[in-house]
Amino acid sequence: MKDSQGRVKFSQIQGILSIGQVLVSSLDVNEVMHVTMQQMRDQFKAETSSLLLVDDKTGDMEFMVALGDAGKVVRQFKLKKGEGLAGAVAETRSPMIINDVTNDNRHHKLVDKVSQFKTDSMMVAPLVYGDKVVAVIEVINSLTGRFEKWQMDQLMMLAPFAAIAIENAQFSSNLEQMVADRTHELEKANKRLREIDSAKSEFLSNTAHELKTPLS
Repeated sequence: MKDSQGRVKFSQIQGILSIGQVLVSSLDVNEVMHVTMQQMRDQFKAETSSLLLVDDKTGDMEFMVALGDAGKVVRQFKLKKGEGLAGAVAETRSPMIINDVTNDNRHHKLVDKVSQFKTDSMMVAPLVYGDKVVAVIEVINSLTGRFEKWQMDQLMMLAPFAAIAIENAQFSSNLEQMVADRTHELEKANKRLREIDSAKSEFLSNTAHELKTPLS
């Protein structure tokens, strides 16, 4: 019995380490988080999972990753600050396990209605970087009947690494955009200097020509 429990625990730790390796494998945040959410879905034996980014100015959220057949529809939704279970978790910064969302008024039922997906149970966790919530993870519909505290404990072990991965990738993306913008500005300035230099040369050439031409 102990050997069996040990093998299960070892397998769970291997799963956590595997997800952690993915989180630090690339600065392509879309690729990293998509693979991470797939692995979280499998690790926690869930039907699907999703990730919502939090706008640090407004507190509104938009789906960055939404797996499954309904994912394409779900990704079109944006949630206002504090809206839905994800909004509640983002505001309180406290993870939640809800094994019967039908009895929770905070659940955003419109998403289910439009996507034709039925949400029964959820684990919802905030991804905190520094003093701000950068995203919220949702692990949806336990295939074993209910989510347990030990699963949330594992999810919260991964949360800081996921938050760092998102923040690093966004910083890299912003830096690349800043470099691109600065390069564009320099190209415009160089073009303007070439135009001024060309105009100056033309002016000097015309002036020299007029000085050489005798007055009639």
